[in-house]
Amino acid sequence: MLKLPRPSSGAAHSPIPFKQYVSITIWRYNCISLAKGTKLLSYFICYVNKVMKRFLLLFCVLVSFLLFISFEIDFSLSALALTRQQLEGPGQLLYQSRHSLRDDTGSTWQVVLFKRIKDGETLEISLRLVGFPEGIEFLHGERLTITTAKGEILAAKDAFAEKSPAANVGQYEMQDILPQLPVTEAIELSLPLEAPRHLNIPIPVLLEWQSLLFSANVRLFGLG
Repeated sequence: MLKLPRPSSGAAHSPIPFKQYVSITIWRYNCISLAKGTKLLSYFICYVNKVMKRFLLLFCVLVSFLLFISFEIDFSLSALALTRQQLEGPGQLLYQSRHSLRDDTGSTWQVVLFKRIKDGETLEISLRLVGFPEGIEFLHGERLTITTAKGEILAAKDAFAEKSPAANVGQYEMQDILPQLPVTEAIELSLPLEAPRHLNIPIPVLLEWQSLLFSANVRLFGLG
C-alpha cells in the first residue's frame, strides 16, 4: 500500500492541492516502476540473447557433425564403388583398387592393391607397383618401407623376391599390414630402387583400400 507523505505547510511555500499532490506522487511512482520494468526487460532480453547464441552454436555444431558423417558415408560408398571385382574361376574372386600416382621426382606409377579369395578364404592381399618409364628397376628381395604421418614404420615383404615379370614391377605382401594402415592421414612408400624414390598415398586411396578389404569381407559373411 502506497503511503503518501503529507504536504508541507510552511509559510514560505503555498500549499499544493491534495489532488495535484496525489497525481504527482502517482506519476513519480509510475516512473520508478517503469524504470524498474525497463531494467528487468533489458536483463531478460540479454538472457534470451545468450541462450539463443548458445543454441545457435549448438545447432551449427550439430549440423556440421551431420554433414561430416554424411560426407564420410558418401565417400566410403563412392570408394566401394571404385573397387573392381572380377570372377577368376569357380568360387574365386579378385578385388582390385587401381590408381596412377606420381612420386617425388614426378614419375608416374600404377598402384594396384588387390585381394584374392577362394571359397570364402583369403589367398593373398598384395600391392603391385609398376613404374614408368621402364628404365626403373626394383631391388628385389628388399622390403617396401611404409611410413605414417606419425612416424610409424611398417615393412612389406617382396612377393617377387625370386622372380619378377619385369624389372620395373614390384609386388609386396599386404595381408598383415593393410589393417594397420591409417585412414585419416596419408602414408609414404619408400620404393626399394637403385635410386630410392618416395610415393605419397593420399587419404582417398587409403579409404578405397579399406573398402576393398571390407568388400571382400562382405563375401565372407555371405552378404555379397
